[in-house]
Amino acid sequence: MTARIIDGKTISQEVRGEWKRRADALKARGITPGLAVIIVGEDPASKVYVGNKIKACAELGIYSEHLELPADTTEAELLAQIARLNADPKIHGFLVQLPVPRHIDSNKVLLAISPNKDVDGFHPMNVGETVTGTPHFQPCTPLGVMKLLEKSGVEIEGKHAVVVGRSNIVGKPMALMLLQKNATGHHLHLEDCRPRQVHARCRYSGGRHRQAADDHRRHDQARRSSDRRRHQPPAQRQAGRRCGFRQRQGSCGLDHTSAWRCWADDHHHAGSQHGDGCGTQQQITPDYNPSCY
Repeated sequence: MTARIIDGKTISQEVRGEWKRRADALKARGITPGLAVIIVGEDPASKVYVGNKIKACAELGIYSEHLELPADTTEAELLAQIARLNADPKIHGFLVQLPVPRHIDSNKVLLAISPNKDVDGFHPMNVGETVTGTPHFQPCTPLGVMKLLEKSGVEIEGKHAVVVGRSNIVGKPMALMLLQKNATGHHLHLEDCRPRQVHARCRYSGGRHRQAADDHRRHDQARRSSDRRRHQPPAQRQAGRRCGFRQRQGSCGLDHTSAWRCWADDHHHAGSQHGDGCGTQQQITPDYNPSCY
């Protein structure tokens, strides 16, 4: 498959055009969308992000408020500003730019924002709706990635997707959004995201899941065989047992009744025929329990 570059700038202009038409339609009905942004402290990256948001609001015809609070703002003072914006009818959504200074509890800040105005999608209620697939507001960065894929015509269903990072802001919601589009996700984090391992996981994922599909097919065949045997007369079932239709333990010492559980735990012993060099083969017993994986 040939790699191709996704033109984010062109797609951004297209999406902003769509949003401007929606904002104009609301203003024609007497409703001017309003967005507020609170920034606490002097974090340089946060200032850039907030500046871009305010600029985008001006281009789209959206009313905006920009509150810059000093780094020594108390937690109570910040919560008071949040309560004011929650009650302000001109503001339909707002966010507190993270990170906040260390003396402020960011969890308290996120909980104080009304879920109906939480445009960042960080309130636990909105996080839960993202998990269940009924989102109201979703985190903007992973949502932007999904929009890039959609506008680029990338088919997500059935694909293997590797997400590097597990933050609440990007990594976790990104994996959830891909899963809800029927992608098979592989999640890497700080402990195992060295470049060589990322490359290996991307290459390995396809082969691993093909092996899993083969194992699952063999298991289904064994289950159907077991179902047929349960309907045989007792004498025939006893004859089958004498023919050796039972499990053997391999030379590696692994009890293969737990083979499927081991696969789910990312164990390298998986399925009925292993490729780990231990010479193990599994003959599945009639009472083999699929619930272990």
